[in-house]
Amino acid sequence: MSSARRILLAAYVVYGVLLAWIILWKLQLPYVGGGAQREIKLVPYLAAGSAGGSDPLEVAANIALFIPFGAFLALFAPSRRWWSQAAMLAGVSIGLEVAQYVLATGRSDVTDVLDNVLGGMIGVGILTLTRRNSQDRADAAASRALVICTCFAVLAMVLILLSPLRFHDPHR
Repeated sequence: MSSARRILLAAYVVYGVLLAWIILWKLQLPYVGGGAQREIKLVPYLAAGSAGGSDPLEVAANIALFIPFGAFLALFAPSRRWWSQAAMLAGVSIGLEVAQYVLATGRSDVTDVLDNVLGGMIGVGILTLTRRNSQDRADAAASRALVICTCFAVLAMVLILLSPLRFHDPHR
């Protein structure tokens, strides 16, 4: 394995850890339970039961968080068909939603799964479109961009952890 591929793989692992931390613990120190109710919302985007409608900012964040995942997936599994990539994205997203339920760290919401798959497929689509002219150059540029963005994300997370500001859900 080339050193560039190892660096990309390391960035992917770091991105995955950050993604899990953001989704499961909302940038807080990891915990289990914490008084959160286990709830599953099966009606996408609309209010259902005690759950309100989907917040547009949360929808946008869920889409944006999975765009790099789709690009990583397209780099590591370029021969997979689009539906196979979508199924892999759905599997990871469902796994994170199940983890939220089991750990009681947030509401498990089918909206999140749909948004995450959409975001991931946007990432796959962007890489697919850029590959039309030159696959080698597109892959190299995408790899560099993903490594740089992952480094910036790590820096941002370190700054959040070191910050005296603490963010919380205003609805709690």
